[in-house]
Amino acid sequence: MVAALDKAKQYEWFALKLLTMIDQVWLVSPFYLTTILVLLCYSLIFLWVGFYNHRNRDLTQFPVAMDHQKYFSILIPFRNEAHNLVTLVKTLDKLNFSKARFEVLIINDHSQDNGANILKKLRSTVGFSMEIISLGKPEYFGKKQALLQGIQRAKHPWIITLDADSIPSIDWLRSIERNLNTTSAEFITGPVFLGQEKGLLCQLQAAEFMALQALTRASLNLRPLLSNGTNLAYSKTVFQVVDGFSDNLNITSGDDMFLMRKIWGQ
Repeated sequence: MVAALDKAKQYEWFALKLLTMIDQVWLVSPFYLTTILVLLCYSLIFLWVGFYNHRNRDLTQFPVAMDHQKYFSILIPFRNEAHNLVTLVKTLDKLNFSKARFEVLIINDHSQDNGANILKKLRSTVGFSMEIISLGKPEYFGKKQALLQGIQRAKHPWIITLDADSIPSIDWLRSIERNLNTTSAEFITGPVFLGQEKGLLCQLQAAEFMALQALTRASLNLRPLLSNGTNLAYSKTVFQVVDGFSDNLNITSGDDMFLMRKIWGQ
């Protein structure tokens, strides 16, 4: 009887211990379960996009690239980005692309740091044409006004917009030129990837951002859903045809999405 009671106490102790462990795991597990489910969903999105693009690709749309050189005006609006400008300008100077075929217009949107002075010093050290524009008038404020000023001063027929905190790859312009030469596109929305940051939350944000990029790529075959002003290319002609930002200049954002929808609607 004593042995039976001891055995019963052992079972009771084990049961209580197990319940305590389950309770502790339950307090933590929702986060991990959610993380696993989110990653699974993103994986399914990537697989679907890859399968969809492979199934629907039309190789007749992509003939051998024509030997036709494009000339680009790269517009970079900035405000208080002094800490990023040196890296960006030096990266642009290392692009695998003829420096005679692109210019860089950097538009200062009422910065309060020493970014403009940094750019003036850098201008003499680069091999490409670089112009620094300042939005002097109080009514000229914001990214769209900065882009408008840049487009008005642009010398080349193709406009590319870039954010000051981004770092383009060495073949960035060659990739855009190849796409323009192998399609009849007047508007190109390029991919944007987040920097490699440590930590689970940063990884989840990067995965979410990549999922949005994948959906954007898939939607281009049907109806464009998203675009990112960090990496856009469009002809100056089509910008003028749709009258640019004229109907949404009072809205701070939308220099990418609104313009894409207007061009798509043509």
